[in-house]
Amino acid sequence: MHEDRSANAAPAADSRREVEYRTLAAFLQDAEFLATHPHKTVGNWSYGKILQHLTDGLNRSFDGFPFRVNPLVRWVVRTFMKKKLLTQPMSAGFKLPKKWEAELPPDSTPVDEALERLKQAIARFEREAPRADHPALGPLTPEEWVQLHLRHAALHMSFVKPV
Repeated sequence: MHEDRSANAAPAADSRREVEYRTLAAFLQDAEFLATHPHKTVGNWSYGKILQHLTDGLNRSFDGFPFRVNPLVRWVVRTFMKKKLLTQPMSAGFKLPKKWEAELPPDSTPVDEALERLKQAIARFEREAPRADHPALGPLTPEEWVQLHLRHAALHMSFVKPV
């Protein structure tokens, strides 16, 4: 069992690390390394919360999302932002609507438990194809789902640094 060695600090743009993943395996390798070595978070979330949030996103691409984006916003995102979301780094600072915040995992999520669930979620991509629609982007191919998850993981994992 790994303990959470994170120490939350005030966010600062220059204190995040640069992260880019080309595969889910590379993301998992980085997550495992940080879970088994001293690390700190430089944002407001614990490492366990970050891992569980990313795991929840992976699983929702199979099982569906508990919320939807209104049709006008969906159209705008699909029409003007889809390519960027799938190919460019995601920007920090997105504020979730209050009703969606209830879906976030607690800060007290243990790193070892979240990491085990992350391994299972990533293994799921090897066994089956994602089938749910994204709440803002609509239907995605399996390859598009992977690209979206890699960008999402890079954003959140940039707040976790080895010490």
